[in-house]
Amino acid sequence: MTYTAPQIRRMIDALPRQRLIFSPTPLHRLNNLSADWGRDIYLKREDMSGPSPLSGNKMRKLEFVLGEAVHQGVKTVVTYGAYQSNSAMQVAAAANICGLRALLYLGDTKGEGVPEQPIGNLLLDRLLGAEITYVDKHPEATANNLTPMWDHMTQLCRDKAAALTAAGEPAAFLPLGAAHPWGYVSDVLNYLEILAQCEEMGFKPDYIFHANSSGGTLPGLIAAQLLLGETDTKIISINIRSWAQGNVVTRQTCIERVRAIFDRLGLPIPSDENILARMHIDENYMAPGYALPSPVAQATIALVLKREGVFLDPTYTGKGFSGLRDYIEKGRLPRGSRAVYIHSGGLMGLLAGGPMLEGLV
Repeated sequence: MTYTAPQIRRMIDALPRQRLIFSPTPLHRLNNLSADWGRDIYLKREDMSGPSPLSGNKMRKLEFVLGEAVHQGVKTVVTYGAYQSNSAMQVAAAANICGLRALLYLGDTKGEGVPEQPIGNLLLDRLLGAEITYVDKHPEATANNLTPMWDHMTQLCRDKAAALTAAGEPAAFLPLGAAHPWGYVSDVLNYLEILAQCEEMGFKPDYIFHANSSGGTLPGLIAAQLLLGETDTKIISINIRSWAQGNVVTRQTCIERVRAIFDRLGLPIPSDENILARMHIDENYMAPGYALPSPVAQATIALVLKREGVFLDPTYTGKGFSGLRDYIEKGRLPRGSRAVYIHSGGLMGLLAGGPMLEGLV
């Protein structure tokens, strides 16, 4: 059974929610690059979601994650990420809006030690008043496999949330990237927004590209297609960390999250085959590792700045957009096709300085 966009919105509107973002987020054409490349390229500006100009796509998820947390009487949220985690910063900001306490476990993914002077997202975390616990780099973690570190930090956060709850302060653990089951439905709405905005402009997108990491966005996009019975648009996920078996997030994780969306809406669960048919994961743009800039991505960041005046970041959107660029240059997107790139935010990744600025200044 398929559903109309209004029917889907009504089902989602019945869920607990804290309004945090300015929706719909803008969608606009990159006129210069579109002319250069012979394809119509559009940006979905999740980096402009609000409530501050330093926001991103996690705020969309947090509307539902923190909405459910408040509904259940949670007082504290506990999450983790790297020192420059965009997600952790957005959790801290959203928690303030919702009157919740935010505890952040921030890990040294590069073996650099705790910065003497907080910069980038770490500075924003401090300004927001988040309570920060620094975690040393795990001895078994590498640039291309941070799973041992994420597993260790997951346990630290779970233990802290459990201890707080036992002590009379109800707490909720939010996984890496705020990829919590309560929030997966948010990108169903994002997909509906994209289609509605494209329709208003007089076209239907052939492709939707996005940078894929902790897997919080893709399940909602796939679920939206399944709910609508829509097959015309191909979703391309440019991974910036591996989804290979044995990692924190895998294709099976994504299947389970799509199923969780249908379960949360009280709808029949789609088959794994139908979910996999809409899952297109590309892991050719991850090098040299998570949160490490690549020359190709840096060159793409510089190009987009020069041609469009739009900032991308070295960890996520730069690598994701470099994948889109490569698809075009190799002819994998036919001339005249229309692609939407979801700009998930991450400006503070540039302002972290150091290696993140290599090739840019």
